[in-house]
Amino acid sequence: AKIAGVGAVVIMAGCCWRMCAALALVCLLTQGGAAKPRKFSSEQARRDEAMRLFDLAQAYGQKGMLKESADTLEEVALIAEDNPDAQNHAGMAHLQAGNLADAKKRWRKCVELEPNHATARFNLATVTAELGDLHEATAMMEGIVRDVPEADNFKTLAILLFKQDLHEASIRNFERCVQARPDHADCYCGMGNSLIKIGRDSEALAAYDEAVKVNPNEPGYLNNVGNLLVRHHRFNTTAQKYAIEVLSRAIALDGTYADGYFNLGEALSAVSLHSDAVDKIRAAMALDPSRIDYRCTLNLDLRKLCDWAEFDQYSRDLDAMWRNGVPPEMARTSKAVSTRKPGEAKSRVRDKEPSLCPNPLDALSYPLSLPSILNIASAHGEVSRRFVAQSAGAGALGALGGAQLGPTGRIRVGYVSIELRDRPVGKDMVHALSTLPRERVEIKCFSLNPSPREGVQGGDTLMWHRKMVDACDGNFFDVSGVSYSAAAARINEERPNILINLDGWTSAPLINEIFILQASPIQLNFKGFAGTLGIPEVHGLVSDRVVTPPEYQTFYTERFVMMPGSYHYNGHDHLYPQVHTGGMKLPPLREVAGGKFSMHQAARPTELLSERAGAGGGVLACNFNQFYKFVPEYWGVWMALLRDHPSTLLWFLSWNVAGRDSLLRHGESNRVPRDRFEFTTFFHEDSHVLAKGVCDLFLDANPYSSHGTAADALYTGVPLLTAPAETMASRVATSLTHSSNQGSTLTARNIDDYKALASTLLSSPKRLRALRRSTLDAGPMDQTRAFNSRVWSEGFTTALSMLWDAFSASQLASSEHMHVVSSGAPPPPSYT
Repeated sequence: AKIAGVGAVVIMAGCCWRMCAALALVCLLTQGGAAKPRKFSSEQARRDEAMRLFDLAQAYGQKGMLKESADTLEEVALIAEDNPDAQNHAGMAHLQAGNLADAKKRWRKCVELEPNHATARFNLATVTAELGDLHEATAMMEGIVRDVPEADNFKTLAILLFKQDLHEASIRNFERCVQARPDHADCYCGMGNSLIKIGRDSEALAAYDEAVKVNPNEPGYLNNVGNLLVRHHRFNTTAQKYAIEVLSRAIALDGTYADGYFNLGEALSAVSLHSDAVDKIRAAMALDPSRIDYRCTLNLDLRKLCDWAEFDQYSRDLDAMWRNGVPPEMARTSKAVSTRKPGEAKSRVRDKEPSLCPNPLDALSYPLSLPSILNIASAHGEVSRRFVAQSAGAGALGALGGAQLGPTGRIRVGYVSIELRDRPVGKDMVHALSTLPRERVEIKCFSLNPSPREGVQGGDTLMWHRKMVDACDGNFFDVSGVSYSAAAARINEERPNILINLDGWTSAPLINEIFILQASPIQLNFKGFAGTLGIPEVHGLVSDRVVTPPEYQTFYTERFVMMPGSYHYNGHDHLYPQVHTGGMKLPPLREVAGGKFSMHQAARPTELLSERAGAGGGVLACNFNQFYKFVPEYWGVWMALLRDHPSTLLWFLSWNVAGRDSLLRHGESNRVPRDRFEFTTFFHEDSHVLAKGVCDLFLDANPYSSHGTAADALYTGVPLLTAPAETMASRVATSLTHSSNQGSTLTARNIDDYKALASTLLSSPKRLRALRRSTLDAGPMDQTRAFNSRVWSEGFTTALSMLWDAFSASQLASSEHMHVVSSGAPPPPSYT
């Protein structure tokens, strides 16, 4: 017998199955047998009738009349009900006709008659899987591999285990497959799929590479390599360029490969080629219109291009879909594993559950209601929780290590992130960790990113790595390259009393699964993701009264851990001490305009600020957010302000050329000429805050407000106008302004108030500059709660101590014991 691929039924080698069936039928009819359900006048009559029926079934099959063929072979099986081959071939016919239950019945009868019938045993296992009983199918395949330890049998068993998220067992059987047949590309590929599921990315990439070596012309193998690089090495430009190369080869080999086009679009987006990305994702949608996740990604890339043609309708659709829970079209679940019928070509259509869309991070940038935001996060969280339950199981870590303080009496606080290096979160946390009082807390850092190596990574990367190791007091643990359960176990060994998730639903794969395993009695969400994780195992959200008003608690699965000032630690007093040393001195406009602070030495005129900006009594307004944060509603307000105030210019960073050109076209369509806009390249890290400080008024975005860029503006006293909505992500800039010298002066209640406040300021540049002077005269900005690391550290440490005291008193980490307001919290604002 020959096994025809993944999940395929067995067909006889050397002839078509109908011919083989005829030969077997002749044999069985000469064998006689026990009493039959039909009576015949003679043995010859029985044989003649069976052959007549078989010829009729074959004729039906040749005409494509599969049901009639199956019904006729079912009658043959009844005539020879004690013969295993008759049952087997009836099962094959039922499978062809789509009658899976009847196929299973006939193959089960065949195995009852002949327990060692290899073809029927295999077919019975695969059809059982397709009917959704993976447990029974797995038991059948385990028996088969014991009796017939062949490569394809190991592969089929491994696939069944993979479908149940039993990845360690799946990997072992894929390994047995390649041991039995070292050139089995499908098994290398399947092994990579299982490895990546549990976070062993480097091993997964090696397995995919082996599959490509065996068969370099299989698009599916190339797609897997590219997909891994896109998902797990998004910020590595070299990796993305290689992903583009292999994915381009994949679609060149198969122009109908929807996933290949989609992943290529993702890789192009990662290197800011958003126009090309949109083209590839649209091609994927044309090939497979059913894929909801394609549409989600398309809309995000369109926003990076400032193409808003579908934005308003898509936003309304998302909110309507998610307001009351998981949309029905995304809630379908099935345990079935599809099989490949005899003669069918290998399919590259992904066999997966419907994708949840959008992901929680993308959702924050749409004007969605709090119930929708919560439902999106909770749905993704529940998928992760089911995965953990199936792949690791309850009690996977054994005894909880951090239930008691250590001998020093200090609270052991662990930080988990993929960004504990030269990334924005990592740079901030270097200084946040350095300020924490070591007599009260012990720091442990767990990196999901491989540690940089001398001679491989650049000098800045190595410098920030050394700073991070020092900030962690040497307690820096590289837990990358292992399964998420192994990472959780390693964290548990260090016995953290409190464990902090710095990434949430951002860029770190499987970080939330680590927290679901609960490697610490108290687990918090902080810094990287401005919203609820939707995961009950994460007990608290570090926030403040402005960014998460207490009355919004219902829409968060975590309890609020309130900081006395802004929760958003930024480290500016350490990162940019020169700004407020000896009094802040902004650089002359001509130096900024001349490119002195630009990253690109050979910057073109379109990448430099013109000297006319802010000259002649005008106002230079600005927003330094990425383009995907811009929405048509607020863009319309900005354009109205430019029309009403002819001496005002609007300054952006040029995140990508296509997006910049789209904004210029949007301006023209709003009767605002191109010379009213300034687009500049990026500035050097050590001077970018001062360079941006020549801006006169920062116009915040909504519904995803400015976070780090708001801190940049406020630090040099730039007045910041913001209009918080309900979500945490929309209120971060407000939190920072309230904790700085600016206070609530420029906090608008709604978009109309936002426009009115902006218009008032733009009408009187003198008033605007007086406001900035009064903000700076109120005291050094680096001494305010928004920027003083020591003050932030005191509030944060107090919050951690309160959390531990509450846990120690009850030994419970459930949410009702976690609502904490750190000392010194200001009264809540008079609006929400």
